[in-house]
Amino acid sequence: MFGARHRATDEAGVFVLSPFTLAPHVNLPLVRSSATLHLARHLSWPYFGNKPLAGTPFSDPDLVLCGAPTLTEVALSLNGRLSLYRLADDSSLFDAVTPAARQAEAEAISRFDGIIVTSSILEERVRKLKARQVLLVSNGVDRAFFERPAPVPAIMTHLQEPRILYAGAIESWFDWNFILHAAEARPNYSFVIVGRLNAPPPAPLPPNVEIVGQRVYADMPAFMQAATVGIIPFALSDRDEAVRAINPLKLYEYLAAGLPVVSSVRAPNLDCRGLFIYSRKEDILTCLDEAIALRRSSTKVSLPKDVDWAEILKDMLKKIGLPYGASERG
Repeated sequence: MFGARHRATDEAGVFVLSPFTLAPHVNLPLVRSSATLHLARHLSWPYFGNKPLAGTPFSDPDLVLCGAPTLTEVALSLNGRLSLYRLADDSSLFDAVTPAARQAEAEAISRFDGIIVTSSILEERVRKLKARQVLLVSNGVDRAFFERPAPVPAIMTHLQEPRILYAGAIESWFDWNFILHAAEARPNYSFVIVGRLNAPPPAPLPPNVEIVGQRVYADMPAFMQAATVGIIPFALSDRDEAVRAINPLKLYEYLAAGLPVVSSVRAPNLDCRGLFIYSRKEDILTCLDEAIALRRSSTKVSLPKDVDWAEILKDMLKKIGLPYGASERG
């Protein structure tokens, strides 16, 4: 059973380890304390050493990359030649992440050889936590995956155009007021919400709003290609800094699929045709209408080549001194 917890990926030399624990640490009463996090670590495999991993790529890895606050100790216990932690978002945004896990993440920052961040706000934060080395690495996209033509999902075929799509997690920072305002003001537009509903709408939704629910990642190109505009309506209120620290992955995915994007947050250093940023409620409808007009025109959205994941990986490995492609170890 334990041996099945590590697996190869489609990329040569890249392997994924999914630790097993008898005491999961979750944000529920009685099991979200620092004590239960400590217990979960010591009842997990392979935290207690590398012996169970003998003969696997994890027994002597060139690089260990971790991105989960509850798994920092597991990652550091692997004794990789180089250890990196990827901080893609402010963990305070996620209700599933406990205060104990956030504290553990903060304390582990200085123990990794390097920290990868996706925005300058996160960069400033980890420097204050005495990170040894900080790499600002943008989010990216598998362009070929989203550009490859896909059939229109059956649930989208009955929805009239223009179709306004949100695809992603619906958390507490999702701005339902954007949806209510836009859907009521533009009853001839179809608004499609795809994703796990962790934060339900505060009021009944207009009939031109379709909540699809969670779908597998492989379906995302089809939903995006069938849409007219992609939206990222994140609310900027009491957690402004945490939300502004987001470098939205879905922004790159929308653009790769050919969608103009209307968003309340901007990706760092991304300047391209088809991106419409709003900061006031009064600007939402104008941005939507302009994005739709662009989609219907002969002008295509643009996306720089250097945001492809392969290019980003090459650049990151170069910065940390590791080869790209086949291993050069003797």
